[in-house]
Amino acid sequence: TSCSDDDEEKSPSIPATYDMLVGESFSLNFKNKWNSSNTFVATVDENGVVKAERKGTARIYSGDNKYSCMISVSPSYTLYDDPITDWGISKNSLKSKRGTPDSENSTSLSYKTNKSYAPIELYLFENNRLQSAGVIVSTSYTDEMLEHLNQRYKAVSVDVDDYYVYYIDAKNLSDAETVIIAQLYNYSYWIVGYMKYTDTKSS
Repeated sequence: TSCSDDDEEKSPSIPATYDMLVGESFSLNFKNKWNSSNTFVATVDENGVVKAERKGTARIYSGDNKYSCMISVSPSYTLYDDPITDWGISKNSLKSKRGTPDSENSTSLSYKTNKSYAPIELYLFENNRLQSAGVIVSTSYTDEMLEHLNQRYKAVSVDVDDYYVYYIDAKNLSDAETVIIAQLYNYSYWIVGYMKYTDTKSS
């Protein structure tokens, strides 16, 4: 599907949708005042060159809103399955999405994965509402873990002394819904923790 103009010879052929991988570029082949609805996911310049920044969707549209293209960005690298981050859902709701846990108590659910380098996925609850999630990752896959996170989130802080990297799921902290902290647990494993962000809690 493409947009049309009164002058078909000058009308650009803009796809209605376009799928990209993180790091890829795609040209709309039409100079205009282009905008992106979500620059966290995809950016665009005046020449119509779209760059896929992170996983997600973004609408690319002209300044007069005459032309548009919905961009869907997928990660080019996946180390582990991203945990469920529907903050506030009940344990039963999470189990209906994730399946029967390998271990369960009043405040947590634990799942074994089929990946030896990321063997455990954990969910923590308070008053039967999901508060945080975590994935255990082998330190042998540190570079791959960072690539996995960088293709999905924005790194905002690195502490080389305490061995952690702090990410958010938005371009600015004021827009973040989830914070992600990769914290070194011991010589063998990282804990990648996912938590709901609120402005009442410090980073």
